[in-house]
Amino acid sequence: MDSLCPLTDAVIGDFAREDAAQLYTLVGRGARSHLKVLRNGLEISEMAVSDLPGNPNAVWTVKKNIEDQYDSYIIVSFVNATLALTIGDTVEEASDSGFLPTTPTLGCSMIGDDSLVQIYSEGIRHIRADKRINEWKAPPRRQIVRCAVNRRQVAVALSGGELVYFELDLNGTLNEFTERKLFNADIACMTFSEISEGELNSRFLALGTVDNAVRIISLDPNDMLMPLSTQNLPCPPESILLIDTPNDDGKGVAAVHLNIGLQNGCLFRNTVDNVTGAIMDTRTRYLGTRPVKLFKVQVQGRSAILCTSSRSWLLYHFQRRFHLTPLSYANLEYAASFCSNQCAEGVVAISASTLRIIAAEKLGVAFNVQSFEHRLTPRRIAVHPTKPCLVAIETDHAAYTEVTKTIKRNQMANDVEAMATDETEAELAREIAMNLREKKLDERVFGAPRAARGKWASAISLISATTGEKLTYFELPQDENAKCLALVQFSKHPDAVMVLVGCGVNEPLNPNTVTPEEAANRPVRGCVYTFHLSPTGDRFDFLHRTETPLPVGAIHDFRGMALVGFGRFLRMYDIGQKKLLAKCENKKKRYRERERKRKASES
Repeated sequence: MDSLCPLTDAVIGDFAREDAAQLYTLVGRGARSHLKVLRNGLEISEMAVSDLPGNPNAVWTVKKNIEDQYDSYIIVSFVNATLALTIGDTVEEASDSGFLPTTPTLGCSMIGDDSLVQIYSEGIRHIRADKRINEWKAPPRRQIVRCAVNRRQVAVALSGGELVYFELDLNGTLNEFTERKLFNADIACMTFSEISEGELNSRFLALGTVDNAVRIISLDPNDMLMPLSTQNLPCPPESILLIDTPNDDGKGVAAVHLNIGLQNGCLFRNTVDNVTGAIMDTRTRYLGTRPVKLFKVQVQGRSAILCTSSRSWLLYHFQRRFHLTPLSYANLEYAASFCSNQCAEGVVAISASTLRIIAAEKLGVAFNVQSFEHRLTPRRIAVHPTKPCLVAIETDHAAYTEVTKTIKRNQMANDVEAMATDETEAELAREIAMNLREKKLDERVFGAPRAARGKWASAISLISATTGEKLTYFELPQDENAKCLALVQFSKHPDAVMVLVGCGVNEPLNPNTVTPEEAANRPVRGCVYTFHLSPTGDRFDFLHRTETPLPVGAIHDFRGMALVGFGRFLRMYDIGQKKLLAKCENKKKRYRERERKRKASES
């Protein structure tokens, strides 16, 4: 079962500079130990990544025919061009799509049963199935700035706040509505509501204007383009999307939700009345520091919303409730739903100058987990104050270090070769000895060789907080037990970060079971290792080792020095060239002595 047991230590913070905190946990025992990094977000599968010739600003997917199961084209818009890509076993540039390649595209879609429409700043391009092209040109000195399109309707916003509406007739021709609607402010975004079952056209058109308002416009033939309701916003809207949410039992009228992405990084989610168009029940969620853009995608056969800001989020309906979860993936700038024979419910998205095809997995899970292996049981973890790196200590009792394991294997191999009495046994012994020397069994499967009680193996790791890679691995000598860890900035070197590791030497697991003879043969003591952490945080270098009379139990950075505790001693150390220099010491009296004196004074 996937769990965090046993958990030995954990830290939380945005050490990977991802604009959201991560949880770094030390989990497991022995060779089956891991550093698990938990991120609040959905796990994303990356299907393909392709470099594009420039930085695109938008992407869409379209089908050629209403009966097609999969998307036919990926349309990518650049600052001064449009690129059409065909979707098949491979994604290649299309030469006969009918799209105008020399201008950026504002929107595109399949319209009717087998036609395509491309909307650009100078007009609307209607591409028939037989490659006939009809064009509507914008008025002189006016440009199309925003658009909305579905299978039967097109709405475009001209500069100056003028709305032009088109409908598809039975002959497959786009006809402009006779009257145009003029608003007092420029239109910033627009969207159609979804076409309900049994109807031909959308019932509502939602408009966001730069005067911090959203309006629901009627598309009913009796009151065409009449405003039904208005909602004021705290800042201008960046994107808007109307989504129908069917009931869980599939009966009744679907609820209409108005989703508004604002330029201040907030998402407004409202409910729209199916009959009157009234806006109700506003809910707000902060998504990031950049303006919020909304894109309709498919998840579990239902409409979902991909939100992009300084982080990317997915708003979807799963197990009878809505989930708004960040994506554990690179920041996306524009996205569209993607469907092919290799990926039924995917997303094609733009990130910088790359085109990516991705899919969300493990819906409903709160955390995305990455695991990185450790050789020994990790005990403590510390975080660099400015760089994205972590320092961890690993310790196991009754264990051998890698150096000792190699010595033991060589000794066993030599003993096997020495036991051979004739040539046949010698040949077999050489084969066994070679296997002992060269073949190392996977300790995660077979376990590590167990040493005697009182034997210790320890190591210190420098780990990248972004990739989990071990940048530096330093193994301590046999029988040194790493117990504590601290990052210290000494006053003599204020710009340098030192890693101090406190250890016990020849320390028994239970001191009460040690006989006087064993204590005389293996004296218990301690030490402190000092390492210099590089300014870039990509490595640490060993400086020196300082002996202490007892095992070190705690180290703390205190006023430009290191506060070290061992036994009943508390010492303050400063940095030196060959070892740490003891500056002062506090020797605490034993508890029993204090109690005896207290009782004597009371009596």
